[in-house]
Formats: sequence, C-alpha cells, structure tokens
Amino acid sequence: MNDSVCPYCQGKAFPHFRVKDINRRISNQLFEYHQCSSCGLLFLTNVPPDLGAYYPNDYYYIPSGTEELARCAAPERYKLELVRQFKTSGKLIEIGPASGNFAHLAKQAGFDVTAIEMSHRCCVFLSDVVGVSAIESTNELASLREAAEADVIALWHVIEHLMAPWE
Repeated sequence: MNDSVCPYCQGKAFPHFRVKDINRRISNQLFEYHQCSSCGLLFLTNVPPDLGAYYPNDYYYIPSGTEELARCAAPERYKLELVRQFKTSGKLIEIGPASGNFAHLAKQAGFDVTAIEMSHRCCVFLSDVVGVSAIESTNELASLREAAEADVIALWHVIEHLMAPWE
C-alpha cells in the first residue's frame, strides 16, 4: 500500500487497513483504505470499476407484494421524516433504493419518485409493484445528470459505494 491523495481536501493520505469482502465473500480481492492526515477522511483507494459484480442477483430481498413491502418499509419511516423537514412534496430521486422501502414511503407521502438502481430485479419490482419510475444503471452520476431536476435527492447507505461522491 502506497500513500495517496485525499479525494476531498487533496491532503496526504496514508494506508489505514486492508480487508477482504467479509460481508458476502464474493471475492478475495483486498480492499485498501487510506486516511487523510489533514481532514481525517477514511476512504477506499481501489473502488472496483464494476460494482455490479459485487451484487449478485440474489443480493436484494424482494417482498412478495405491496402488503409485505409496507411492513418492510415501516421501520424506515424516520427517513421520510428527515426529508419532510426540508421538503414535503415534489420530485424525489432515490439513488440505490434496492426493492424500494423508502421509495414506497415517499410515494405514499405524495412525492413524485424516480429510482436509480443497478439491480434489474429491483427495477422491475420498483416499476411494477412500488409504482415509481425506475432507471436501471450502474452509473449513478450519468443517470442523475440525465434525470429531470429534483427537489430531493436521497441516498441511504450508498455514498460509500460511489466512485466520485463529490461529483
């Protein structure tokens, strides 16, 4: 592991740790994390160019229908309340919604929801069951740039997966 440059402040960053995928054990690749000596940011230095390879077809749980979706979504209501502090309606884009718990809640609350998701199975569910516009893409930034302007852009457990989060 070599020193690197912080993607946030351009300070000098040093190796912090290496780890394999211990979550799903999909690969034996070592992931290298560095920490910036200036701002303290901890970041992955070798983000794989194709993150889709780390999300097999069975990665996401798909509810059996709208009743189960509503039950699965209920514990995530706090996310909707966070958003409602700033906007109570309008166009909302969610990046990385998986099977759509938050997208479902936002739609029920009156938002016009578009989802950007890399999983084909999830996109079909988002479209057919959740009833939101689903964009299937592994390039969130390009999809976001092509989407209509939004009042809210939501990301939950996603930013750490983006190649260039500040873009």
